[in-house]
Amino acid sequence: MRGLSHRRGGERRGGLLAALLLVASTVTSRSQACGDDCVQLRSGAVFLGPPSAAKPLPSSKPSEVDDGQPRLFLIRHALDEGPALAAAVAGTGGRVVGYVPDDTLLVEAPRDAANEAAAMVGAWLAEYDGQHKLAPETVAAAAAAAPARRLRLRRRLLSGGVPAGPGGQGNGPDPDIAALLAARQELPEPLRGLQTIHRRQGLDSNQILSDSATSDPARRRRRTQAQQRRRRRLAAGPGRDLYGLSVQMVPGADPAAAREAVAAWPAQMAAAMGRAAGEACWPGVDGNGGSAQWMRFYFCEEDLQAGSEWLSVRAPVVWVEPALQPEPSNAEAQWIVQTGGLTPDQLNRPAASPRPYWAAGLRGEGQVVAATDTGLDLGHCSFLDPAHLPADVLASFSGWPPRVLMPGHRKVVQYVLPDGNDVLPDEWFADARRGHGSHVCGSIAGARATGPGAFADAEDTGAAPLARLSFFDFTNEFTGRTVALEPYDERVLPYHYEVGARISSNSWGGRTAATWSYNSWAAQFDRFAWKHADFLAVFAAGNSGANNMRPNVQAPSTSKNGLAVGCSPARPAEASTVADQSLMVFRYTDAGGERRQTTVSLTTSSGSSAWISATRGQRVPVSLASPLHACTPLTGGPYAGQFVLLDPTARACPDDTRADALVAAGAAGALWMSVDERFLADDLGPSYAAWELPYLVVTRKLGLWMKGILQDPANTLAHLTYISYPEVLVGIDGLSDFSSFGPAPDGRIKPDLIAPGQPVESVASWDGIRDGYNPNLCSRETFSQSGTSMATAQVSGHLTLMRQYFTDGFYPDGWPGSPGSTPFEPSGMLLKAAAIAGALSMEGGFAKTTANPLGAPPDMFQGWGRLHLGGSLPLPGTTAPGLRLQAAEGEAGAAGQRTALGGIVATGDGPIYAALAWHDFPGLPGAARALVNDLDLYYTLNGDPTLRRSRTDSLNTVERLELPSPAPGDRITLFVRASRLPSLLIEGDPDASLPQRWALAVVGHFEGALQGAANPAYARPPRLQAFVAEGGATLSHTLGLQAGTACLRSGPQAPGAAAGPTLLAAPAAAASGPSNTATCGPTDPGAAFELAEVRGDVSPPPGAAPVDGYLYTLRHGGSGLCVAVAGTAQGSRASLAPCDGSSAQQMALFPVSQRVAGESGSTPVLHLLVPRAQLSREPRLCLAAPAAPPGGPAALAPCDEAAPGQRHAVALLPPALQLAASWRRSSDPQDATPPDLDLVVSWASPAGGDLVLSPASPTTADSAGRHMGDNAAARPLPTATESVLWSYDAARDGQPPTAGRYRACVRSKLGKAADIVMSGLVTVTVTVSVDGQVVLQKDGTAPKPGAAWPALTRTSQPTEPSAPKPHPAAPPAFAATPTWSRHAATALALATLPHAALSCAVATILPRSSVPLSTAVPRAPFTTALAAVSSGALASQPQPIAPACAAGP
Repeated sequence: MRGLSHRRGGERRGGLLAALLLVASTVTSRSQACGDDCVQLRSGAVFLGPPSAAKPLPSSKPSEVDDGQPRLFLIRHALDEGPALAAAVAGTGGRVVGYVPDDTLLVEAPRDAANEAAAMVGAWLAEYDGQHKLAPETVAAAAAAAPARRLRLRRRLLSGGVPAGPGGQGNGPDPDIAALLAARQELPEPLRGLQTIHRRQGLDSNQILSDSATSDPARRRRRTQAQQRRRRRLAAGPGRDLYGLSVQMVPGADPAAAREAVAAWPAQMAAAMGRAAGEACWPGVDGNGGSAQWMRFYFCEEDLQAGSEWLSVRAPVVWVEPALQPEPSNAEAQWIVQTGGLTPDQLNRPAASPRPYWAAGLRGEGQVVAATDTGLDLGHCSFLDPAHLPADVLASFSGWPPRVLMPGHRKVVQYVLPDGNDVLPDEWFADARRGHGSHVCGSIAGARATGPGAFADAEDTGAAPLARLSFFDFTNEFTGRTVALEPYDERVLPYHYEVGARISSNSWGGRTAATWSYNSWAAQFDRFAWKHADFLAVFAAGNSGANNMRPNVQAPSTSKNGLAVGCSPARPAEASTVADQSLMVFRYTDAGGERRQTTVSLTTSSGSSAWISATRGQRVPVSLASPLHACTPLTGGPYAGQFVLLDPTARACPDDTRADALVAAGAAGALWMSVDERFLADDLGPSYAAWELPYLVVTRKLGLWMKGILQDPANTLAHLTYISYPEVLVGIDGLSDFSSFGPAPDGRIKPDLIAPGQPVESVASWDGIRDGYNPNLCSRETFSQSGTSMATAQVSGHLTLMRQYFTDGFYPDGWPGSPGSTPFEPSGMLLKAAAIAGALSMEGGFAKTTANPLGAPPDMFQGWGRLHLGGSLPLPGTTAPGLRLQAAEGEAGAAGQRTALGGIVATGDGPIYAALAWHDFPGLPGAARALVNDLDLYYTLNGDPTLRRSRTDSLNTVERLELPSPAPGDRITLFVRASRLPSLLIEGDPDASLPQRWALAVVGHFEGALQGAANPAYARPPRLQAFVAEGGATLSHTLGLQAGTACLRSGPQAPGAAAGPTLLAAPAAAASGPSNTATCGPTDPGAAFELAEVRGDVSPPPGAAPVDGYLYTLRHGGSGLCVAVAGTAQGSRASLAPCDGSSAQQMALFPVSQRVAGESGSTPVLHLLVPRAQLSREPRLCLAAPAAPPGGPAALAPCDEAAPGQRHAVALLPPALQLAASWRRSSDPQDATPPDLDLVVSWASPAGGDLVLSPASPTTADSAGRHMGDNAAARPLPTATESVLWSYDAARDGQPPTAGRYRACVRSKLGKAADIVMSGLVTVTVTVSVDGQVVLQKDGTAPKPGAAWPALTRTSQPTEPSAPKPHPAAPPAFAATPTWSRHAATALALATLPHAALSCAVATILPRSSVPLSTAVPRAPFTTALAAVSSGALASQPQPIAPACAAGP
């Protein structure tokens, strides 16, 4: 949760300051620039030498002799010599166990073997010495404990070295150390945030603190055992806090063997440090659940240096770092994330309407989100399930770790507790009052149930209201203390993953400056993601943004494979509070006359109110102390009435000496430069007792920057002032003042994204469990919190909706019923890539952390921008028109491997963004850079082979391309290249054998699809739109080379027709083959192909693999033969063969980009024809008609949608009869939701009575006519049209429309007429078509309410019959069709009345000839004899529709 600013006191001791200065100088010397002869680690530079020089470094301990045992070495190889070096290491008996950028392997081998392997490839090497295994933070912690260590050493010397245990002179607590600890008002900064255990004198210390790997049956009695241990502690002597160190071990070791070896280490360390059994300071070890990778050791403060050094020289140890203590770091926010903005109405009434992605059906159904936090109040209405009351859940904990599985719970599928020996469920289960865990979980998925699958849309409803949670509780509710659960990839994440959680929300992290690192937490999350490609961890970046100019993103958000989240306000600037719109700034005028400014935080000061009062509306000058340390009287000046910047590290002296110097100079206050890189919240500032002058602490980086500004005489008017609205204007595109910023220590972009988190209203938990929970008595209390924790919860919940978008088939078109709907399980990498590709730039927004506008992303404040589902996930009616998404997931198995993905064609209507993300192999926390495998993203334009990219990057696991204004028709090919894959060399780590996987997301304004098996939508054959709309198993289409060109026909060419290319080659035995002769039109039955739909994964033909998608057999209506491609090689010819349903006759039809085809419109009608056998091949082959010679047979060729011979027009034959109605309300904008009207068609049945087709009754057993669906239920969006039709196939198969009088009535739904006509006019158009030809169309306009209706009119202007024309030859199965003609008439179609809103058009359809309507005729020859209209009002009570429609002339 967000930390609160407060005053800090305490005495600054000279010894501690001197120690910290020593540490700072030591770290600086270790960070010197590294050349070709050294390797840069976080702990310093390791200098390399030729193989003969491989020996212990001068700092190595004398005990480190060459005993022939395996040791650790750093061996650097030439750029392309990595595989050769790895082979040499294996050949000499060693193991590659890690990688250090660049081109350096961490090798475990005997010294002679390491020398030999390096010599074989001419590599240089050095021993990985103990001093380089210590993290700088470990050195700092040991230095901070120096006073206690000196006292401990003195006591041991006085006792003659006798252990301070039972029987020794030092028995009992050291009184000098006890006095030191008692006098200390605050813990030294490097020790803050470390994990601790408390141990009392006299207890048996010879035990592993956690033994979760054992299967001892005594585990069943762990509750009793824990209670017994607590009673013993109460009876024991005084206790001490032991501080934790996390130790990384060499990977690949057997866990059981490692634990057995490490179990002896505490006794060995105790002997080396003079500790005896029973002492509170006996070293402790946590076995970490059997992990061989990470273990934790605990030491008293005075033993930290000795303990860390002892560990660092052990051969299996790779790294020693502080074991850190984890600390916990909505409706308005949901509107911002889903739509990109926030209207005043959405701010004032956020729950008045459903969020757009909820309305589309994306509410988290079927998704599980992992959360690890302080606790969860299962009795709150947002989480309560009456079948799983909290008291019952508490009584159900079992197993190790203690957990309860609840697969039937509506909201929480499992609740897990830590695996420590002392964990009792009744002390851990539930949450504290207004707990952090319940609040963030409420933002993720909290929802009050109102029925099965229903929830209350309230202000506190979570982002994914129908998702469920897997919860891991890491806080003792009695003590309020959180526990670390390292290694997280073994002790936490597998339990979440087991129950289906694929997104992990982590609103916690470290608190101190030590967590600005790629540490064990980050590496453990990265390892889990590397092993589980479908997993994504989301982290709070931290709430330390007040540390201006000092990067402060905090682990584990520094991981490579996770998504770090910063925070923005959840309100528009105009609606924010005064406190949100004010801050202290340092201002000056530069040499060019420009005013510059930056934020100065009041986190650590003598009192923020006094500073605000002194500077609000004032410009108080700032000057630089001379001398800078202020240990002597100030010179120069003037200083009177000014704030004076000083640096206490420039010289040591008592704080009161500095105060006297400033007071004597008349200074108004002091700007105290922090002594090192610590965070402001951990800087004590000067001693209160000695310091009466107002002071304010600034970060060291900010202080040094200000020093430079003040020393430059070109800069003028430097001052502090407190500014507010309108100079401070922080809205949804701004950055909250507390939001941590980057970069990561190795320069990586962090945070990755920003989301609204200030403030967020969510669940307010009760303290523990309350009795009497039920749906009527559960708590609905909420409260508001701000922080990156809240922003992280918003991102986790909305990424859950994104994941459902892919799993439920919304990809790629934005609705699950689309022809190309492709449901699949996305990788976590794809979610990250899609979120970053569609992120909204915050450029121009105000960053309170700097008091300046943000620039263009990416940067260290906003990362890639603000999360915006509307920029990532196309949703018809919500997102920008023309926005599209394409995705691909692949893997690289060798360095240099390149994957090309073409098919994207720019429309020119907007930008295109592409983001590549990959889960990298975990880096070594000791390495200066975390990246192991390096991938690159390039693109080419229009066939030009020049590789382009937006930026060069060798640090991040994300790359993004930006094409802000591509030209219409630009053809874009994307390339994913594996530039470096060092993980393939780390054969000593079993996890490194996995391939490097990656994901690519492309969003923007384009057509086409990423062409390659990596794109699920490309690999999955889509469904033809006609089958989606009509639902038949077989439908007749025409098939040609391109719209408006020759059709495939049966029989001889028509006289005088121009010869065209033969699409298919007829088999030799065929009497006649198909030829392209006549212009291909939709009313040409002689060119009909019957397409039969086949699900590719249902009963595949013998020898064929299942195919996820839709395939079609193409049966020629004239010959009764099917299109077949017997071969699979390029050049294999197509033929017409007897239909047998074989794999060779099953075709996939993929739409062609309209831009490539030169077409316009919204629905592509051109397709590539791909035989089933080609779907799994790369490159894929398609049916192609050759350009020369014309009329040559079609054959397989590499798919190219730009090739005219591959673009096939596939058009549904039009219906025999169609009655359609469309409407529009004049007051509506183009994108408004249309009125919900119904088309009702009725006619007289030959058997007597009326037949009716309507949205409520779409079919009838007595007719082949079909109502095509309610306009309000149309997908992807409601339409303003409905129709009733008799299909071509129905008429062909002997079910044509009967002759008679058809009444087409347009009406509103009963009770909704007033809604439809309450503003503007509604225009209704009624159209009657026969065989695709419009024979009747007329518009009518309804008056506004209260206006008079126009008089009923009837007109008839029949046309003369057209001259008979030859009808194309019918298939042999049908009789010849007589000539026919059309007579047109007009009708006035009246629209809505205030009550029932009824309007009818009556069309009489009569046969022109006496030929009977039978199966012998493909369709009847029709003519429209008369059409008329009538109108009338239905009674207020529902009445049968048919009689109402029967009214007319």
